[in-house]
Amino acid sequence: METLADPVHGLGASAADLAWANASYSLVFAAGSFAGGALADRYGPRRTLVAGLTLLACASALAAFSDGATELIVTRGFMGAGGALITPATLAIVTRGTAPADRTRAIAVWASAGGAAVALGPVVGGALLTRFWWGSVFLVNLPVVAVCLIGAGLLVPELRYAERRVLDPRGLALSVLGLGLVVYGVIQGGRPSGWTSPAALLPMALGLVLLAAFVVSQSRRAVPGFDVRLFTEARFAGGSVTLLLLFFGLAGQLFYCAFYLQGVHGLSTLAAGAVMSAAAGGIVLGNQVSPRCPGC
Repeated sequence: METLADPVHGLGASAADLAWANASYSLVFAAGSFAGGALADRYGPRRTLVAGLTLLACASALAAFSDGATELIVTRGFMGAGGALITPATLAIVTRGTAPADRTRAIAVWASAGGAAVALGPVVGGALLTRFWWGSVFLVNLPVVAVCLIGAGLLVPELRYAERRVLDPRGLALSVLGLGLVVYGVIQGGRPSGWTSPAALLPMALGLVLLAAFVVSQSRRAVPGFDVRLFTEARFAGGSVTLLLLFFGLAGQLFYCAFYLQGVHGLSTLAAGAVMSAAAGGIVLGNQVSPRCPGC
């Protein structure tokens, strides 16, 4: 973020540009994750994973050579779409490709990979920025995607349901628009106009209405794309809310820490990345401990 704001070594992006470059990924990722899961159910998680990886690689290459902040914001959104396909597909592969006795441990390893990425990302990004131009932090995705595509082709089985899931276009549209508007309103609430501004309240209110319509439509379907009754289970609902609050805080902390550590304390990009990586320790440790808890 600090580098992108630099008019010489970056794009000369404003604070609003940087906020949206960061948020556009989260916005599309959050809004599209349910759709990504539905597509994995319909076409198989391996195909969905390959499509997501390909989209992520193409968007990363375009982001690396963005001419301005607007182009970067758009390409970051496409990266979020790739992530929305990848994440539910990988979780489906883990849950459906392992024996019930090993499933809890497998999910813990899957979640720990995300924690390791939180730790590794800032350090690798800082190291790249000390030697190369800012676009290198996006190009580094390309060899990672190449390895993942090879692994998907060689190691990931073709997992399908006995009967192909029927897509629910209405449910997909309601979920994407509802989640997208809520996340958009939250982003707007963090701007100088504040949480009481129409720019924040109206999108959130409309998004909640659409999500309510989504819940009603799913509860009436014989085979829902997402069984909303899961939220009546205390452990499921409690775990979901806890993760929501955890990542809500983590995402904000990672955003402002980049400026605080480099701008206030004068740390290099590599040193700032090393400090920020400490946030991942608890994530990895918690994921390894949780399978041992009774009832987890």
